Amino acid sequence: MLRWLFSKKPSQAGIPELRAEFAQMLEAAHKELSLSSGAFLRLNEAESVKEEVFALDKQINKAERRIRRELFLKAVVNGESYLSFCLTLMSAVKDAERLGDYAKNFYDLAVQADAPADGMRDQMCALRDELLAQTLKCKEVFLNEDEEGAKELIFKCTELADDCEEQILWYLKKTQPPTPLDVVYVLALRYFKRYASHLRNITSTVVQPLHKIDFTGKIVKRYREENQ
Repeated sequence: MLRWLFSKKPSQAGIPELRAEFAQMLEAAHKELSLSSGAFLRLNEAESVKEEVFALDKQINKAERRIRRELFLKAVVNGESYLSFCLTLMSAVKDAERLGDYAKNFYDLAVQADAPADGMRDQMCALRDELLAQTLKCKEVFLNEDEEGAKELIFKCTELADDCEEQILWYLKKTQPPTPLDVVYVLALRYFKRYASHLRNITSTVVQPLHKIDFTGKIVKRYREENQ
């Protein structure tokens, strides 16, 4: 989808800058997730990262508004030939803004909840590391219009989200009364799941036509059949 849109001329003015600014949103989300989830997992002190976490979240929100404004202006100037690109990037920037929101939620857990127990902490550290890696991969896939890389990332993010959902359901179906840490785990797993899902949605803009953005079931099924 994006390859076709970015190849359109003469409406290239400003497009590289918008792509670069969107990539910066992903970089900011990556850092925000690293700091916030690191505080939650007690890899760093919450108070020491508070200022930067909130600054990164504001940076992402401001970038979303700037990109939206530029897209609107370009759609007005360029007309119908620019409309699909505008709608596509509008969708992507909204998902990127949600990455920041879910990343920041971990900071709230860091200051309001107890630390995860050792076994769960190790599991969530691994999940965090994987999502951080996939965030950087998403940026590269987007900038390079890498369709094969996008399909792989969509599959991996779907697997991560599904794993989180399975664990959430396990906690919800427990016969014993929930403990305060059970609640913390469900919330954290929910944040990880939604973060993975928004990464997948962003990546879908590389390979899906406008009307199928965010809908990736067939891509995941085909990838699984071809690679497993």
